[in-house]
This record gives sequence, C-alpha cells and structure tokens, in this order.
Amino acid sequence: MQKKISLLFADKRSYRDRLLLALAAHIAVVFTFLFFGPFEITVASADSISYTIVDTLTVMGLVSIIALICLTFLLPLLKGRFFNYILTCEFSMLLCGYIQGNFLNGEMGILDGNAISWVSQRHLMLLNLVIMLVIFLIPYLVLYLRYGFWKKMVRYVSLLLVVMQLVAMGTLMPSVIKLMNQRSYYLSTENMYTYSEDENVFVFVLDRLDYDVVKEVEEFYEGFFEMFDGFTCYTNATSEFARTNPAIHYMLTNDEGAFRMHQWAYLNNSWSKDNLLSDIASHDYSVNVYTDMYSAFGGNSAAMDYVDNMKVDSKKVDRIRFAEKMLTLSSYRYAPIACKPFYHLYTDDINNDIFLENDLYAIDEAAYSENFNQLSLTSGNAFKFFHFNGSHSPYTLDEDGMRSDVRTDVYRQTIGSFTILFEIFREMKESGIYQDATIIILGDHGIPVSDLEPLTKATHIGFFYKPAGEIDTELQYSSAPISQKNIPATLAQAVGLDYEKYGVPIDQVAEGAEVERFFYKSVVSYGRHESDLYIYQIHGDSNNFDNYELIEILDIGENYFY
Repeated sequence: MQKKISLLFADKRSYRDRLLLALAAHIAVVFTFLFFGPFEITVASADSISYTIVDTLTVMGLVSIIALICLTFLLPLLKGRFFNYILTCEFSMLLCGYIQGNFLNGEMGILDGNAISWVSQRHLMLLNLVIMLVIFLIPYLVLYLRYGFWKKMVRYVSLLLVVMQLVAMGTLMPSVIKLMNQRSYYLSTENMYTYSEDENVFVFVLDRLDYDVVKEVEEFYEGFFEMFDGFTCYTNATSEFARTNPAIHYMLTNDEGAFRMHQWAYLNNSWSKDNLLSDIASHDYSVNVYTDMYSAFGGNSAAMDYVDNMKVDSKKVDRIRFAEKMLTLSSYRYAPIACKPFYHLYTDDINNDIFLENDLYAIDEAAYSENFNQLSLTSGNAFKFFHFNGSHSPYTLDEDGMRSDVRTDVYRQTIGSFTILFEIFREMKESGIYQDATIIILGDHGIPVSDLEPLTKATHIGFFYKPAGEIDTELQYSSAPISQKNIPATLAQAVGLDYEKYGVPIDQVAEGAEVERFFYKSVVSYGRHESDLYIYQIHGDSNNFDNYELIEILDIGENYFY
C-alpha cells in the first residue's frame, strides 16, 4: 500500500518543469472564468447594470492576478500522478466550461427575478450532464494512453482558448472604449422622503400590477381597498407595452418610437428637447424620478437639468461583494444546466447590493418603507415618480409589507406593496398634504405572456387615480377606456400646464367612449432578444380578448431592448 502511494507521488520532473507544464492551463482557467466571463457579461448587459466596465476590469483583474499566482506556484508543489490528475481535472473543467458557456446553454432566461422552470428541463439537464461527463473524461483518457500528446494538448489547447477569447475581446473593444468614456449617471435616493407643503403630484408604478391580481385581492380580502380614500379604480385600463422597458419611458414621454428606432436613440431623443418633465420643472415643481436609470433615461445626461435626483460618478463598489457577484454570474454561465439553479440570481441583487455608501435608488418598496416615517415638508411644489417592485417576482414581501425570509407569492406581495402605500397615505394625512395631492397608482404592464409567442389573452393593468381635492370618499369604479397614453396629459393638468399637447387627461375619458388604443407585444427569438413586434388594436373593453385585433407584425431588427 505504501509502495502504491509512493508511486502516486513519484516524479522525476523538477518543480520548474511542473510549473511550466501547468502554466498555460492556469492562465486559461483564470482568464476564462474569472476575467473574460465577467468582462463579456458586463459589456453585454451595460444597459441594465449600475456598475461600470472599469469596476469589472479593475476588481476582476486583481482577483485574476491573485488566483493565477496562487495556482501557478501552489499546484506544482504536488508531484507525480497526483499532480497529473489534478492538472487534468483543471483542464477538463476548462473544456467543459468553455463549451457549456458558448454552445450548450440554450435558453437560460433573463435575470429578471422570474423563477425558471428547472423541473421542465430535467431531460435536458441529464443529456447535458452526460455530454459534460464525456468531455471531462477525454483528457484523462489521453493522459492514460499518450502522455506526450497529453502534455501538448494541455499546453496548446489552453493557449488556443485564451487566444480565441482575446480575439473576442478585441471585437468588443469599440464598445468597451465607449463605455469607459461614458460617465455613469444614476438616480439617487435624494429627497425621497421630502414632500411639499404646497402641491404634490405622485406616480407610483407597481411593477407587473395586473388587474386580474387586483380582482383576486378584492375577492379574497374583502374591504382591503377601503383605504383608497378619494380614489377611482379603472377596470378597463391598458399598458402600451408588455415589458418595463420601454413602458416606464413611455409613461413619462408618450414617445411612440419604441422598436421603430434603435434603443439608445429612442431613450435619448425624448430628453434632448422640450418634454413633460422639463415643462413640469419650468412650472416651479421639483422633479424626482425613482427608478433605474436606463428604464427612464437610457443613461442620457440631458435630463440632469430638470431631474433633481439624477447624479453622476459617485458610487464605489464593495470589491469583495462585487467579486462574489461576478463569480456567481460567471458560474451561472459556465456551469452545467443541472448546476445553474444554485447560481441563479436577480439583476437587482447585483445592482442594489454592491456599493459602499450607496445612494442609488433601489426598486424595493420594503427598503423605502423602512424610513418613510421620516417624511418632512418643504416649500415649493413637488412631482415624484416612484417605481416599486409591486407584483413582480421575486416575491419577498408578506401581507404586512415586511420582507419575508421565505418566498411568498404574487398575492401576498401585492397586498404587502399596497399596505406600504396605505401607510404612506396615512403619513400624508397626518402631515396635512393628502387632500391636495394628485396620486396615480398603476402597473407598467400586466402579467406577462410567454416571451416566445404573441398575445394569447387579454392584458390589462391595475390603475387607481386620485385627483387633487378628493378626500373622505369611498373608492369609486370606472370602466372608461384609458391607457398609459393618458398619463402625461393627466400629469400636465395636475401641475397646471397646457395639457392638450400631451393628449387627453384621465378624467376626460368618458364611460363607453370610442378610444383608439394599441398594445405592443414584442416576441423574443432564440432566448436572446426581441425579433418581432406584434401590434394590436383594442376595440372596446380590454378585458375581452375578442376585442384585440392584430394589425401589424413589425420586424424589429436591431431596434430591440436589451
């Protein structure tokens, strides 16, 4: 036994020989998993992340250097066959990860908080594991049969993979240079709890608030909405789009160019000219928009002149936490499908949790509610637009609006979100500002239909509206055919602007009116991005799918939203 163990570690090669043999594999493993993976993910996701390419290059560059030094000098301390087996394991993992990440991932979904049906992929998981096992064992077979060829394979295949990825990096350099030259604009938490003692206009967007969910809550929690003092519930309200992007932007602009021009042109054009927010600001209102930067502004600094909480370049990442998140993302990309559930996370888990002394606004009403009892009043009129998680997964709220340690569900989360709103209204009443406040509560879109197919059911949103002056009245109901297209005119009316250039306010849409409403449903191709836009015209009641007429299918081309 002792002789067999001795043979396992016997080695005529020097430490230097073993170091040089393993160096190429070490470089490839570190470069692929610790640097190139996070780098490519950052470039591809630049529109939906709050950290920068510089953060990734510096932090993951440092992590890669440390890891490379440790691997390079520690592994050669092993000897003989044991060294060969460990090095082969490292090389096999490199092959498996590279092939998995570039060719075998399929449709892993967007990291938008939605649960992925891993159970439905169990057969794919099994097949994927078999493929990975075969790939993993091939280098061991080569080691056993042809040691000389094994050495060349480890060295040259490793270097080939590095070169191939360096070439890929080179193709991305124009985008990288552009990202490095851009300043990082973001929406801060500034003045979140500062309301006006004069006039206030509030918009609360509850993400994915579907009217079907509102009806379920009403049915099972009788009297729940009695707290909606002075409000009208609109039962025939529609969104324009099926996704948050470009719905948030549209609500503030009425810009109908989405999917008809490039994403950046669409997001930027609206703010480079006179617009609703600039008009509100020029009418002696402070303007604060609390959402993620790219949903509303696309990273454009033009709105800094009138959006008071837009800031630039002051966030510093927590390097250790940032590295952990990047390694999780890299693992999600390169791991076999059966292992991916362990690394699945939500984009906001990264954006909201990696900064030191962070004043970045987080789409998280539970975080907001922790301090809204600090509400203070100031002179001057105020317009505030809040984007809350609402009915969107992941479901982290309980009925009391408290963060839950276990996953809840869409109904408990929705109730919790409304409970937080009711508490905000109570604070407003105690401060004496509720009666004169204009308040809109709505969804940016309803429950999503599959990203891979056109509309298959009626889609409508929860929509509640309280005009200034309303108080001490029961919740009213209206079936007037409204949509998000009515929001800019309603806001313009509320602040005293000439609203006609923005359209028709909500309170001027009569019950049974014949209104031309449209719904734009983008369809994702191959799990990557939208390829087609299905355009529906809604005739009459939006609750009846028979009233949806498909009038056009638009080839999106490069005008998709990332």
